Amino acid sequence: MAAYGMVVAQLLFDEDDRVWHLLSEGQVVADKVMHVDKGRVSLVPVPVLRWALLPSTLQELLVWDDPYRAIERQRQLKERERRGLLGVFWERLTPAEREVVKLLVREGGTNAELARKLGRSPKTVANQLRAIYSKYRGCLGLEASGSAIRAQLVADLALYLRS
Repeated sequence: MAAYGMVVAQLLFDEDDRVWHLLSEGQVVADKVMHVDKGRVSLVPVPVLRWALLPSTLQELLVWDDPYRAIERQRQLKERERRGLLGVFWERLTPAEREVVKLLVREGGTNAELARKLGRSPKTVANQLRAIYSKYRGCLGLEASGSAIRAQLVADLALYLRS
């Protein structure tokens, strides 16, 4: 069953998902107890090579013969791909939208506060943000909306604009 579980993890998991192994010490296994004291069991993280990135993973395994390095390489490739998509997103913004995004990332605030600082009407800023979110979702293939998309945009662009 564990092998089937790992196959499912390799097919369906993304970089935010985790697999753990519950390591039980001697008497816990012999007694077949469900609740144990701390110290008698521990959780061990299990690395998962994702099959979606199999060609790069196989190459890394052949070169390094180290699954942990292959997983790290998968993470780096995914991050590079995301940075590229953020670059495409940034290029699609108008100069006025870039101003709104820079202020949002740098200082945060409500739409009304952003409008006041930029000398624009709140309705203009709201319309610009709606266009920004639409472009962001389109470039990155996201489903999130509302405050979740705003928070994700700020988090992504805080790193992107810093470098």
